Amino acid sequence: MSIIERNSPLNLQYKVCIVTNASSPLGVVICKTLLKANALVLGVDDKVRDHSLNAGLGTHFQFEQVDIHAPNAADRVIDSAKRKFEGLGGGGRVDALINLLAEDAASDGKGKDVEGFKKLSLANGEVMKEGNGGSIVVVPSSAKGGRGSEALVELTRDLSQQHVGSQVPPEHYTIANLVLFLAGGMSEDVTGRRVNLDGAHCAL
Repeated sequence: MSIIERNSPLNLQYKVCIVTNASSPLGVVICKTLLKANALVLGVDDKVRDHSLNAGLGTHFQFEQVDIHAPNAADRVIDSAKRKFEGLGGGGRVDALINLLAEDAASDGKGKDVEGFKKLSLANGEVMKEGNGGSIVVVPSSAKGGRGSEALVELTRDLSQQHVGSQVPPEHYTIANLVLFLAGGMSEDVTGRRVNLDGAHCAL
């Protein structure tokens, strides 16, 4: 499935990437983009796995069906990523967390959706600090903006402050193809930024 040369700076070989809401249309696209870059991808969703993503034993894509808002969800997701990729070069690491959030849920005023992903992000950040760092990318499911978008920006700003000075840079962006760049080593100097559809970016 790979289309990225192994000597390319965009090559994510042996990088363990977790993608939430992986069964959504955008989640499927993000998973496939990472897989084409040789990443080890754990898809997470409370819905069943999308049939176009093969999660067979020993494949680069694995799936964990879990409600991200459950009390033990963060530990379960991290343990799954470590366990399922142990024999494929993952080495018990988590290198990137792609948080795909539904903006309608983020804008309902209850904060439930954002809070669940915040807990997962903080837990993954601690695992990344124990290793060689990593990337936390916050992705809205819609690029239309609005109250939900602002809630996601607030979440990313909070995560950025939590990880200041560490090698775990959270990002907020609205272009799906940037995942490949932000999840890899080429973005190590990019931290706490919001990237808009027109390519402009600014500090959170």
